[in-house]
Amino acid sequence: FDRVRGGTIFSTEDLFAHLALALHPQRILLAGLEPGVWADYPACHSLIAEITPTNLHATAEALTGSKATDVTGGMQSKVMQTIELITALPGLEALIFSGETPGSVKNALLGETTGTRLHSGIS
Repeated sequence: FDRVRGGTIFSTEDLFAHLALALHPQRILLAGLEPGVWADYPACHSLIAEITPTNLHATAEALTGSKATDVTGGMQSKVMQTIELITALPGLEALIFSGETPGSVKNALLGETTGTRLHSGIS
């Protein structure tokens, strides 16, 4: 509860940004419903394998659609905020993937890359 505003929405990405700037993680796992970021939404046949600050502009059109954009902005907001965080914390990577796929969370925790990988593009 916010005594000034009465109430507010605090997105997962806002929380990650706050924590990441203090903790400097190497990896953030964003497990949701979608198996990654669709390159061809709403057809949903092809996932974008990687998003970096360099190719973000080329992927912008794919980020505009969403089946269920919530008050925090949906996939577009998730990707934009995550890329901002990756830019601020060199070496950080994030995965956007489906937590509903059996074994996907375990595999991601074990270091496998699944879904769409967001990173700085610098090796």
